[in-house]
Amino acid sequence: MFPEMTRDELLAALDAEREALLALMPRYDEQRWRAPVRADGWSPHDIACHLADSTYGLALMALGEIPPAGPLNERGWMDVDDLNEQRRQRNDTLPREKVQSRMTSAFAHARRGACVARGRACR
Repeated sequence: MFPEMTRDELLAALDAEREALLALMPRYDEQRWRAPVRADGWSPHDIACHLADSTYGLALMALGEIPPAGPLNERGWMDVDDLNEQRRQRNDTLPREKVQSRMTSAFAHARRGACVARGRACR
């Protein structure tokens, strides 16, 4: 089990994660950005899109603004493999700048979700 985090610790962790991801993305030249790095063929571009999409979606679900994207299995988890592959194909042509913009927006929503969950307004 993870230790309980204060609101400020959670917000600092979200900000640090966002900054680390945004700093990492420009380090890839275009060829490496699009080259497969996993056995299933996912590239750094695919992984960055997935992180942005999932962070955004989870934040909106936590805020109660959208329902889960798919049915839940017997353990209460979404079976998201097909959804992830559909999103991967849909995001295939996104330029890096758009992926970076989505990442920034996704973390802004996660930050808002963390504030709402802790019952306080964000600054």
